[in-house]
Amino acid sequence: MNPLAHYLIAGRSEGRDPTGDTCSGRLAAKHPQARLEGQSTNTDLIEPAAADLDRAKADRAQQARVRLAQFLESSERIRLPQTELPEVTVIVVVWNQAHFTLACLESVACSITPALVVVIDNASTDQTADLLDRVEGAQVVRNTSNLGFVEAVNAGLQASTTPFTLLLNNDATISANAIQQALEVARDPSVGAVAARILMPTGLLQEAGSFLWRDGSAQGYLRGQSATIGAAMHRRDVDFGSGAFLLLRTEVAHNLGGFEEAFKPAYGEEVDLCLRMHAAGYRTVYDPRVVVEHVEFASSTDPSAALALQDAHRHLIEERHKPALTHRPLGDLKMAHRVAHWATRDRPGVLVVDDRIPFMHEGSGNPRAREVLLAITSSNRGPTLLAPTSQDLFTDWAPVWDEFGLELEVYPEAGMAGLERLLQQHAGRYDRIWVSRNHNLHRLLAAEQQNPGLLDGVRLLYDAEAVTAVRGAQQAVLAGTPWTDDHAAAAVAAECAGARRADAVLAVNEAEADLFRAHGARNVQVLGHALDVCPSPSAFADRSGLVFVGRMAEEDSPNIDSLRWFLREVWPLWLKRDRPALTLVGRIQPDLAEEFSAQGARITGPVDDIRPYLDSARVFLAPTRFAAGVPLKVLEAAAAGIPVVATPLLVEQLGWTAGRDLHAAIDPLGFAVAVNRLLTSPQTWGTVREAALARVREDCDPALFAATIHQVLDGTSI
Repeated sequence: MNPLAHYLIAGRSEGRDPTGDTCSGRLAAKHPQARLEGQSTNTDLIEPAAADLDRAKADRAQQARVRLAQFLESSERIRLPQTELPEVTVIVVVWNQAHFTLACLESVACSITPALVVVIDNASTDQTADLLDRVEGAQVVRNTSNLGFVEAVNAGLQASTTPFTLLLNNDATISANAIQQALEVARDPSVGAVAARILMPTGLLQEAGSFLWRDGSAQGYLRGQSATIGAAMHRRDVDFGSGAFLLLRTEVAHNLGGFEEAFKPAYGEEVDLCLRMHAAGYRTVYDPRVVVEHVEFASSTDPSAALALQDAHRHLIEERHKPALTHRPLGDLKMAHRVAHWATRDRPGVLVVDDRIPFMHEGSGNPRAREVLLAITSSNRGPTLLAPTSQDLFTDWAPVWDEFGLELEVYPEAGMAGLERLLQQHAGRYDRIWVSRNHNLHRLLAAEQQNPGLLDGVRLLYDAEAVTAVRGAQQAVLAGTPWTDDHAAAAVAAECAGARRADAVLAVNEAEADLFRAHGARNVQVLGHALDVCPSPSAFADRSGLVFVGRMAEEDSPNIDSLRWFLREVWPLWLKRDRPALTLVGRIQPDLAEEFSAQGARITGPVDDIRPYLDSARVFLAPTRFAAGVPLKVLEAAAAGIPVVATPLLVEQLGWTAGRDLHAAIDPLGFAVAVNRLLTSPQTWGTVREAALARVREDCDPALFAATIHQVLDGTSI
């Protein structure tokens, strides 16, 4: 069959478009003759993707046949992992295609989760019988005729007595931890079924869960996209999952009678069952960690007949579930992202725009941004979508899941250039945008200007993080090229201008909040940092030396400026033999590491945990001469119980009292005296330590931090 005809005949009912940007339903409407004759000038949109998939399927089949021949010629056996009380029964229905069955069972044999495996042979006529004779640890049911998929599954399902039953196609292979991770989700009593992230032999997505249009047409979400595209990498409720891998709560499946026989011999039965589960109060959940590869239609001898059967069964879905489908769109590709998240359609959430995924270990403003993001995701105010505007693409999502959970939606592919498109694709799924940092706000407003109405009905919440113009003015003074008053005022005004568009503005301290208020911003509130106070038990006598923590990778950064000032101006004031040890912790350029170590500093480079360095040093150094916002590293040091010597600039940003909460000086001699006082006086050291701990408890209460964010999201006053 011509590839275009294949997609036009089946694409609309299946949602099996070759790429996320090609809508077969739309092509069918535009070229009705092609639907009948398989001809169109648009074949260039279809044939490359279809040809790639056909080649990949053929290659996979050939590899599987070679492996089957090797297996049957050898004395090998398949030994499936077993346990006395299995939690799950795996049902594999086979009809011929012994080579794919071997690959499937070998993948199950590698599973880290023991299971009761039931293989139901629908009277195969190839080498399946010989293969199954060499499988240990499975129950093999040999039917005398081909019962079809629906009837065979129902027989296995009715016999299943384990809490969960996995339906696994014999043309599918699973990752070693797929069953275990699916079970983790399925144990939630509200879950009736678990769907997998299913890959085609090309390595691209077959589906990341599936959804339905109004007429019962099914669509595999993100078909043809990268296997690790951001939109596929969050857990969510879905309409249904492919029967290639579908983990069921056995009791619920029993109560509902399994698959409806109206869908015999196959196709559409899993859609119907998942919808009936939903009507009974059970969710179908897609989990991206559950990874399966599937060779579609491998057991079908006549793809055209299979496609016709699918279309006929689409009408059954439409008739049986019309009340659940009646309010949905009808095949509008622009609505695909919204329909794929239909379960949260009545709970619009928050779209977060920031530079990057804010991992804690990356420092800078990321720890605070991380706490903001976690507070938003925990607010139970609908889904949270993160649009990183400057994020490098990646394939390992485990760090994201470990730090932020599986429900956070991250769309790194959009970047700043694709932000407008992302906003349009997910319009209606969010009613608040939390935008962090001035450059992101201005780019967002530029997108709105180019596309009027883009942000209609959306509350814009601006988290300033810092007024960078203030830092620029300070840096110019240090460089010997101070700005004029008019220049400084204009820079601050330009930075604050966008804030007037926001419905709420978050500043990190009162001084910057006053700047925004003075420039006409509405509903300006202070949102500092969230820190748990956890002082080290290490006493004064158990500590020694100085420690500096920070990223030292950008030549014009405040960190490098402050260290150079300290090492050149303050450090020489001690006699060399009396100088306290100085440890620099953090990522550092090689030439700077050489420069600073030559002056006597100890360089650690980046470390996984800074606490050992904070717990062993006696004084924390923060000789910062230009900066904006609030110095998180000072707060972290104080929370860990190590006294700080800083500059008056940081004292002002913190709103603390010098001499009580920390020591401070701007001139080299005064800075050295302040450091020496804390190094040599146990009483002074202990007094400053306790005062700083009290300030962190007051200023950085995590509960108050989260409450402020939640109230801003709700549009209520603090």
